[in-house]
Amino acid sequence: MSASDLTRFDQFLAIPPEDIRARAKLALSRSDLDCLHTCAVMGEVNWDYYRAVNNAWKADLVYRHDGLEHGWSVAFIREQISQVTYSQYALNGEDVQEWIYGRIFPRGQYIRRIRTQHNPLNVIDELELALPPETDLEGVWKQQQKEFELEGIQLIQHFPDNQFVQEICFLPGDQNFTVRVVFSAGKRRKELIFPIALRYRPLLKSLEKAYSFDDTRPIVNPKEPLQRASTEELQEALLGLWCAVRDYDSSKDLSVPGYIKQQVTWHMGDVYVSRSEVIEGPFGEPQRVLKSEIERSGGSLDDSIPSGDEGINQTLGDTLPDLKSTPPDANVLLAQIIDSLVDEVDRQIIHLMRQEIPQKEIAKQLKMSQSAISQRLNRMRRHFSS
Repeated sequence: MSASDLTRFDQFLAIPPEDIRARAKLALSRSDLDCLHTCAVMGEVNWDYYRAVNNAWKADLVYRHDGLEHGWSVAFIREQISQVTYSQYALNGEDVQEWIYGRIFPRGQYIRRIRTQHNPLNVIDELELALPPETDLEGVWKQQQKEFELEGIQLIQHFPDNQFVQEICFLPGDQNFTVRVVFSAGKRRKELIFPIALRYRPLLKSLEKAYSFDDTRPIVNPKEPLQRASTEELQEALLGLWCAVRDYDSSKDLSVPGYIKQQVTWHMGDVYVSRSEVIEGPFGEPQRVLKSEIERSGGSLDDSIPSGDEGINQTLGDTLPDLKSTPPDANVLLAQIIDSLVDEVDRQIIHLMRQEIPQKEIAKQLKMSQSAISQRLNRMRRHFSS
């Protein structure tokens, strides 16, 4: 911020409270106040100076809209807006510190709460605008929600390599610090959580559970903090969220939650496709299998294998028996394969598959899940290939 800008703020404060016309000539805007707030955050001006300018600017705004009607002077409005009520109490297992600003502000009270739980690293900074009970909360929230959602997105897009911005806007470091923005009217509430990753935690954890990029992964812990991201699936979900935030185009007026859910889901699907391949199952049906699982079973079915005959290229898949062919000895071969299976359930599965019964119906008849049937078929495929 330039010296001339700071001079304007000094002039603004120097004008007597009731001379609202003189202050109006300086034409301070909301964006000017936002720039001053940024300077306070960066330590270029002190917070008391910012609050003095902000409260004076806000008092003029209140005076023009409501002061004349209620008979309030600018000095009276400034005094009321600057009042702060502090309290400390315990609620639902949380220690709460609460500050209430501007008790007569006609559009509502501004309340800040710091909530700490038994874990001292779990801190919630709650900012609430408490509106009158008769307020059309849905209408107000519809106007404000996207603006708040874009706050963190635009900061990340402007400073993608800034670690401080990443922790404040996307995902905090070791400390689980959450900011909750709340609009309330009576008992009705609307809220938005920052940083962004914590806001979309349910989506990330559901995708972590839905996808498997490695069949040897550890058991998913639904309560594990996002910061640890101990599974590849959660790491990829976080990467998908970061890419969605980075690439969001505000000029297209897209729904932020809808866009992010779509992009992260697509990202997970693309990763799964890249880490798997479609192979022919033991009964000729196409199925997608993780490459890591194929490697542990002896390699891809499309991999070439040595052949004693020159000019003949043979793959591992070529060595598998074709259970759908009907040469004279096919039934004999199939009987030998079935006899080689020790597990009676596997034998029943093959018997039902030969009758062209779908896996879903087989699972129902054997009182098993369809995924359990697929796992057994995969195991039998590896058995046949060996």
